Amino acid sequence: MVKYAAGVYGRYALNYFTGNTDNLLVGWRLGAVALGFYKKAYDLFILPSCQLLAPILAVVVTTLSRKNNDLKEYKRYFLRGLGIVAFSGMAISASLTLTGKDVVRCLLGPQWGESGRIFSYFAPGIGLLLIYQTTAWIHLSMGTTMRWLRWTVIELAVTGLLFLVGLRWGPVGVAGAWTTSYCVLMIPGFLYALKPLNLSITTILQTVWRYAFAAVAAAAICFRALRDVPMPPQLATGGLGQAVTRILINNVLFGLLYLVILVVLFGSMEPLLQLVRLLPDLLPGFSSWRPRSKSKVGHIAPSPTGDPAL
Repeated sequence: MVKYAAGVYGRYALNYFTGNTDNLLVGWRLGAVALGFYKKAYDLFILPSCQLLAPILAVVVTTLSRKNNDLKEYKRYFLRGLGIVAFSGMAISASLTLTGKDVVRCLLGPQWGESGRIFSYFAPGIGLLLIYQTTAWIHLSMGTTMRWLRWTVIELAVTGLLFLVGLRWGPVGVAGAWTTSYCVLMIPGFLYALKPLNLSITTILQTVWRYAFAAVAAAAICFRALRDVPMPPQLATGGLGQAVTRILINNVLFGLLYLVILVVLFGSMEPLLQLVRLLPDLLPGFSSWRPRSKSKVGHIAPSPTGDPAL
């Protein structure tokens, strides 16, 4: 138990340095104003992880821990959860890549336009970040926290080196370094985490590639289709109204294209239906008010929060 806790504590201690090295470098090299713009963009970059993965971490790890003596079941549960994260993560990433500048304008105001420009370099990495962070599920549920700690040292070295390289281009270069770091660390990180499971990296790629392809394809089509579309005269002068309009139009078109491409790639609507079935267990508080079903013998069946189908 002490060894397990030491691995977790060490991991989060080192991860704290990784997450703040960029602030140190930007503030030291570029000054407080640049750091302020950068920090706001970074906060938006990390927000999906805090809102999607952090609330379900305990539930997921508990569920997988119960299955770590049955590797077949463990792999099935993990891959299903990974698919859900890839579905939502890649969609969020592509959508914010299209509309990130307008989102920052709506949330923070026009004076934070530089943060919007920086965020456009963060946004492509959001989906990669969410997928990459599922390696934590493996280390925590399998009890391999000391391996996780050793890998964190490699993360710190690689990410820090990329920060130094990206600093040449200012805050946008450091933001791009974050995205690049997940591209570099993704496959090695999964290979390292999966070794105790004897699970092939090919299986991971087969689980996520359709979501990545659908997101990139839908975003490209959406960008091309809307690039030359003129704004209505009453919105042509710019401002908040134009930003909101662009966000709505981009998201509606992107969402439809993303779902259609996924249905074509999977050859069915099963992945979408699976997500709908799992929403009660993925969204905090949702299962507390949804109707409870009756069992065959007439008793009220409890809400399935103890062992969610992740």
